[in-house]
Parts: sequence; C-alpha cells; structure tokens
Amino acid sequence: MPHVHKQAAPSELVATDDRERLAKRGADPLASFIVSLAHDSSGVGDLVRAYIALDIPKASARIVRDSVERLRKSERDYDYRHRRGSEFVRRVGYVLDAIETIVLPAAPTDAFEILALLIESDGEISANCFEDDFGASKAFGRACMLLLAAAKHLPAEHTQGVLARLSARDDFGLRYRSTEIT
Repeated sequence: MPHVHKQAAPSELVATDDRERLAKRGADPLASFIVSLAHDSSGVGDLVRAYIALDIPKASARIVRDSVERLRKSERDYDYRHRRGSEFVRRVGYVLDAIETIVLPAAPTDAFEILALLIESDGEISANCFEDDFGASKAFGRACMLLLAAAKHLPAEHTQGVLARLSARDDFGLRYRSTEIT
C-alpha cells in the first residue's frame, strides 16, 4: 500500500521544533524579519522595539511607557478610522511580504493562487482601507506585479484563464497591472 503523506495543519507546523527550524535560518534573516515587525502599530512593534533595546534599559522602559500613554489617550472616530485603514493596508503589505519572500521562491503555483485570491478580494479589502486609497492602490499594484512574477514560473495554460478573469472584473481599477503579462 502506498504511503499517503498527510499535510500538517498550520498550528502543527508552528508547534513542532520551532526553535530549531528558526535557528537553521541564521541570524541575519531572523534579525531582518524581527526588525520588520518593529514598525507594527498593533502593540507588537512596541514589544519588538523594547526587546531590541534590551541592552539599554532606559530606552526599553521609555518604549513601554510610551505604549501605556498611547493606550490612555482616546481617539476621535475620524482618527480611529484613518489609523485603522492604514493598519489594514499595512496588514496587506505583510501578506505580500510573506508571499514574496516565503511562498513565491518555494512554491510559485501556490503564490499565484494566493495572489489571485487576494486580487479577487479587492472590493472587500478596499472597503476596510477607509481613507487610505493610495495605500490600497499601491498594495494591489504590488500584488499584480507579484502575480506576474509568479506567472512567469508557470505554464501559460495554468495562468491565462486566471489573468483574463482578473482583468475582466476590474471593478475598482486596481487590477490594471495584471494585464501586462505577454
């Protein structure tokens, strides 16, 4: 009887040998990844910056103190919506970073399919970006460019139908770059 490989659930992948798997990547890639998280505004960035500044206790304390001060302040509805839209665009950027640096190099077919799903979700995603239309447009432009980069690694018969479908339903004007493939 042939051996059937069961695909692990994402939670199982994270739970098994995390430390060893990360150590294999080396210090420079891990440092770059950690620094990329330092600019997150959800609270994770403060934690990362405080950890980075661990060898300067006063700096770490200042970062944490500033976090508490931000929590104490209330926001006007407009400020919240504007910040939330920018944060949402940043989340889309993190997804694109993961696709570009992790998925695309190892699995172009998966990258292509995930990017197509992301681009097809332009209406829902744009609605969550509130006043950050420019950021959303830039993110979708990048998604289209990554889609084309992934498509170059795949047979045309796998990509042509998807590209045609994406171009035909450009209701928000965000998919224009998906037509640039030859």
